[in-house]
Amino acid sequence: MTPLNWRSALPGTDVSIQDLVTGHAMLMAINTSYVPPEWKREIRGDETVEVMNFLVDGVWLSACQNPDDGYRSSMQGIKVIDMPKGVSGTTRITATNVRFMHDTGDGGRRVNDVLVLLDEITEQPVLAVGTTDADDYYPCWLAQWAPENLASNRALVSSEDKERIKKERYERKAWRDQMKAESAKVQQERNEQLSQIGWATW
Repeated sequence: MTPLNWRSALPGTDVSIQDLVTGHAMLMAINTSYVPPEWKREIRGDETVEVMNFLVDGVWLSACQNPDDGYRSSMQGIKVIDMPKGVSGTTRITATNVRFMHDTGDGGRRVNDVLVLLDEITEQPVLAVGTTDADDYYPCWLAQWAPENLASNRALVSSEDKERIKKERYERKAWRDQMKAESAKVQQERNEQLSQIGWATW
């Protein structure tokens, strides 16, 4: 199955861990206080849930807890969301290149289903969301944020790494600009086709 292009997906779109582990991204912010309405509709009643919202490549993704019966919990899923302006609890960070990884457990009795974001310089996890002990009688929702593992929070970052990060940011921005331009061109061609069809029909 072809991975979802989550960068261009509409708010409310479900995103799987497999959709994300195909590449890299730039982590820009996190928020753990805003519960999107999409999750409120899915989680029963007035259940209090935990969320981990994170901004990557300019797109807000939200992972939400399913509290189940209080003894068991798991990740309900991940969605693209529309983050309201001025919402409280948002932490902006120095834009950080991260690599997505799928933690599936230890290969033995423990089975996890966790998305991990690794800082590409420190190679340490800075964010993790998902379900641990996924096939156990007591699965557990996991949401961890480890800013101490960000390269920007480390005292020593080599000049070579700084230059590499700068270059990668420039290349990623150029790629995004190209995708936007191509998308606008396709939309324009589609509008022209629709206009012609409408004129011919008229």
